[in-house]
Amino acid sequence: MKYYEFLDNEEENIIKRAIEEGDNTGLLHSILVFNIDNFVVVNEMFGRTTGDKVLNTVCENMKKVFRGTDVIVKLRGDEFVVFNQNIAELSNVELLAYKLLRMISGICVKDSFNLTASVGIAMYPFHGTEYSELKNKAYQAMYRAKANGRNSYRLYESARTKALYHDYVYNKDKYIASGTDDYFTFGAKKSYFDLCSSMFHEDKDFFSAITSILEISCIYLGFSRGYVYTKQDVDDEKREKLIYANSGFEYGKESETLKALKEDMICRLSERFHSLAVVNVDDETMDEEVTAFMDAQGIIQLLYFPILSDGKVTAHLVLENMSGEKLEFSTDEIAHYNEEMRSIQIYFYHCYDKKNNKENLAKLELFDNLDACVYIVDTDTHIIEYENRKAMEMESESCLGLRCYDVLCNKQQECEECPLKNMDRNDAHANASNESFNFASRSWAKNLFSWLDPATNEGKALLISVDINDYFGILKD
Repeated sequence: MKYYEFLDNEEENIIKRAIEEGDNTGLLHSILVFNIDNFVVVNEMFGRTTGDKVLNTVCENMKKVFRGTDVIVKLRGDEFVVFNQNIAELSNVELLAYKLLRMISGICVKDSFNLTASVGIAMYPFHGTEYSELKNKAYQAMYRAKANGRNSYRLYESARTKALYHDYVYNKDKYIASGTDDYFTFGAKKSYFDLCSSMFHEDKDFFSAITSILEISCIYLGFSRGYVYTKQDVDDEKREKLIYANSGFEYGKESETLKALKEDMICRLSERFHSLAVVNVDDETMDEEVTAFMDAQGIIQLLYFPILSDGKVTAHLVLENMSGEKLEFSTDEIAHYNEEMRSIQIYFYHCYDKKNNKENLAKLELFDNLDACVYIVDTDTHIIEYENRKAMEMESESCLGLRCYDVLCNKQQECEECPLKNMDRNDAHANASNESFNFASRSWAKNLFSWLDPATNEGKALLISVDINDYFGILKD
C-alpha cells in the first residue's frame, strides 16, 4: 500500500501514474473518496490534537483494509482518496467499502464518540478514464451517501453501473477484441426485475430508490427520461426524486398550465390502459390531446404503466423517448415487461410511505424466494394486496385488487367456510388452514393462513398456498 499526504493537487499525478501502470485490458480500477461524518464535532468536543490522533489511527488501520498495490492519498482535513488497481469483480470494491466503514465505525474517541464515514465509488472505465473525471463522480456518490443517512457507501450511478458491469462480465472477451467504448454493444442483460429490486434493497431511502428505478428503466428500455406521477402529498425534496433524465434531456421548471396538461394526459392514459402500454406520437388511434401534448414536448414515444395500491391506480410510471429514433417492442416483449413491472409495483405498494421500509423489503424478498404462491389479503374486504413471483408465474393476469375467493376458488361471493373468519384478531398467533383447488395455479393446494404482522395486526392476512398435486399422485398409486 502506498500512502501519500496532500501536496497541492499532486495526488492527480500520483494516481494518473498508477492508472497507467495498471493492467487496462479487461480489469477494472476504482476510485474511493471518503471523509469522516461530522468530524468537526470531534475537533470541537476533544480538540484538534485529539482530532489529529484520530486521523492517524484511521490511516494506520487502513493498512488492514487495502492491498499493497492500492494508493491512498490523504487530502485536506479528514478527506481521503484511494485508488484500487486491478479489481477482478465489482463486488470486491463494495466489499472494500464495507470493510472500510466497519473499520472506521470501530474507532471510539475517548470512549464516548463513535466515528462513521461516507464513501463514494467511481469505476474505471465505466465512469471515465481520467482521474479528474473519476474523482468528481466519486465525490458525487459520496454526497449521495451522506444524503442517504451517512455511515454508508454509494456507487456512482449504481443502477446504470451494475447493468453495464453485467454486460461487461458476460462479454468481456468480445469487448476487449472489439476495442469499442460502448459497453452495451454486446450482451444479455440481467433481469429487469432483479436490477430494480436490488435498487430497493441497497437504498435506505425509498424515494432515492425510485430515482434509481427510473434510471435503470430508461437505460434498460432505451428511453430518454422518466417520472413517477402521483397525486399523494409529497414534499418538494421527495418529488424531485421521482424523476430521472439522461444527460441532455433534463426537465425544466413546469408551469401550472404544463402541469395541468400532463395531468390530463395521464388521466386519459389511465382510462384507456390498465397495464403496460407503449404510445407513439403518430398513433392515429390515440386521443388527440395525448399526441398533441407529446408533440409539443418533443416526445416521439412514451411508455405508460399504472401502479396499483389497494386495487386502485394511485401512481403512474411514465418513460419518455425524445431521442428522435423510435424504439421497437414486440408483443411478447410488452407482455414480458408488463410482468416485470407488475413485480416492481409490489415494492411501491408495500414500501411507499411506510415507516419500516427495510422490514417490508425483507418480507418481500423472503416471499419471492418461496416455492409456493404467497398472497397478502385484507380480511375485511378479501382484496388481494400482494402476490409473490411464484403466484405471478402461475397466473395469466394480475390478482392485485381482486378478491381472494374469486381468484383462488372461482367464486363470486365469500366462501361459506372462510378460513379468515376463524382467525381471532386478538390472538397474535392465530392461524387457519384448508385444502382447495387453486384456480389461479390450476392445482390442488394446501392453504395456510396467519397474520402478516402480529405486532400491529391491521387485519392483513398472509396466505401461503402450497401445491399438493404430487401428494395426491402418491396416494393414488
